[in-house]
Amino acid sequence: MSKEEDKEFVTPSIAQPRIPQDILFSIGGYHGQSPTVAIETYDIRAGRWSVLEQVDSIGPRAFHGTAVVGFDIYVIGGTDCGIEELRSCHCFNAVTKTWREVAPMHERRRNLAVTVLGEMVYAMGGRGYGQQHETVERYDYKTNQWSFIAPMNSQRWNTSAAVLNDKIYVTGGYSKFYNYLNTVEVYDPVTNQWTLVAKLHSGRVGHSCAVFHDSLYVLGKISRYPE
Repeated sequence: MSKEEDKEFVTPSIAQPRIPQDILFSIGGYHGQSPTVAIETYDIRAGRWSVLEQVDSIGPRAFHGTAVVGFDIYVIGGTDCGIEELRSCHCFNAVTKTWREVAPMHERRRNLAVTVLGEMVYAMGGRGYGQQHETVERYDYKTNQWSFIAPMNSQRWNTSAAVLNDKIYVTGGYSKFYNYLNTVEVYDPVTNQWTLVAKLHSGRVGHSCAVFHDSLYVLGKISRYPE
């Protein structure tokens, strides 16, 4: 309790503002035939979705990548109209519910793979101006700078990535001429090298990767004819 005569009142730590710990964010994507600006959140404990309102918009965005560092959600690349690919990157703070623009990537990328390893955000592959990328960029949020690292062995887009044992695994995706890939590459940040490992049983695009109990799981669309 605070009284009028109190000159100074320190809020106890137990009364500090909090945000829910288990919230899933869905940012952008396609709604109907065009990219949307909508942000929805799912409260795991309450078991319900809500539309996040009264938030400044960065405009419609689809085929982008996202990465979470602390309470910051980075929205990377993609397209705003379904045609032109973007280099731009924005950061949404889940506490203040505000956006800020950060440094753009060197390459335009849509359908890219994004993940976080250590204190760096990685953007891998994708496509831009009709070209498929094997290039990889790394973002240092402390210096607000992107830098190229070693490229992957294959051009790939509409791929997926995850971190396991301090290494990045990139799986499947499209290569040239919309060929489905069943190859998997692993990036070691210590040696700055990509290495091909055991292939998937099937070529996959538009899929997801997840790590659970020290194993990598790949789930999603399958082709019978991998490249």
